[in-house]
Amino acid sequence: MNSKQIMLLTAKNFEKREQRKEWKKGRKITTYLMVLMISLLFSCMSVDGSVACDAKEKTKVTKEVKDSKKNSRKKKAGSKKASKKKNARRKGSSKKSSKKKSNKKKNTRKKRANKKGSKKKSNNKKNSRKKKSFRERYTVYGTPEKNSFKSYMSYRAVSSSSAQGKLQAKAKTDSKTGIRKVDGRYCVALGSYYCSKIGTKIDLVMENGSIVKCILADQKANRDTDAKNQKTSDGSIAEFLVDMDELPSKVKTMGNVSYASKELKGEISKVRVYE
Repeated sequence: MNSKQIMLLTAKNFEKREQRKEWKKGRKITTYLMVLMISLLFSCMSVDGSVACDAKEKTKVTKEVKDSKKNSRKKKAGSKKASKKKNARRKGSSKKSSKKKSNKKKNTRKKRANKKGSKKKSNNKKNSRKKKSFRERYTVYGTPEKNSFKSYMSYRAVSSSSAQGKLQAKAKTDSKTGIRKVDGRYCVALGSYYCSKIGTKIDLVMENGSIVKCILADQKANRDTDAKNQKTSDGSIAEFLVDMDELPSKVKTMGNVSYASKELKGEISKVRVYE
């Protein structure tokens, strides 16, 4: 071999060595870089994992907090509902009790009203029975025509020892009419056609609608009355016993008691005689 060839071979070997050196250096660098990249990846993975764990834990905590809040809200709502139900029950019970009380009061009022009504009905029945019995106790008599004239006589003409005199001892004079009264009834004398017992109660039913309450204080003599012993010759059915000192002047001038009061004016349509 020539020197030139030897020089070329050495140069080539040198280049090859240099290339190998460079390739080894590059390989080392790449491996180093690869190691760095892998370490970085692992660090990132660990960080991401820790973050994820932290996030998971945080989500768990938040879920637990939310659940506890929901549970507390549910409990509160349940307690409110329960309290509302209790209040409603209490109100219902109070309403029921108030209704019962009001019903009891109404029932007691109704019972009282019924009792009062029954008492009133019984009283009305009793009164109606009394009225019926009272009505059944008198006899109605007719009267002759043209009997508007009503005569009078002095009560002092009656003897004090007779039944008429004893009745006059109980009588009082009416200041307005001058007629004698016993228990609010006018003292009159009638013919024997109607009655003859002294003290018998009599009603003179007038044609004008008024009812004149009277009592038999004297008896007209049969010789002084008509054939039926109903009226006297002047047409008078009832003769009133009066106090001449208290008798109105118009009655004295007219000679007719009809002028003493409005209820006495007119004719007598009926005579009721009580038993």
